[in-house]
Amino acid sequence: MVVCPEDLDTDAWWCSSGNNVSGASDASIGAGLTNTNEILTGCGEPLSAAKICDDATIGGYSDWYLPSEDELKAVYFKVHQKGQGNFASNFYWTSTKTNSTTAQHVRFDNGTAGFSTMTNAHYVRGVRNF
Repeated sequence: MVVCPEDLDTDAWWCSSGNNVSGASDASIGAGLTNTNEILTGCGEPLSAAKICDDATIGGYSDWYLPSEDELKAVYFKVHQKGQGNFASNFYWTSTKTNSTTAQHVRFDNGTAGFSTMTNAHYVRGVRNF
């Protein structure tokens, strides 16, 4: 994975109509792109975290997606903990849905995962495959 060099948003929700998203519950590494596509199918809202990643063009690349829980935890431990990436000590959305009203986030102050109501505002950082 390649990590986007900057936050794409600091005030995005996961989806205000999460019950329309089928799937997107895989937390494993490699699941982020599939989860993102499932979110986009059920929730194409312009301010959703998945849509923000999907719409981004950074460094000439437009294939960014919202990372799964395990992908984002890997970013925390392999990038942020090494002092790279300029991450905020805040909650970042993952593409992993918990249930019809909540989704997983990763705390970038300590690397733990938890869940939030999909309409909560969190940071967004996209990733892409290379």
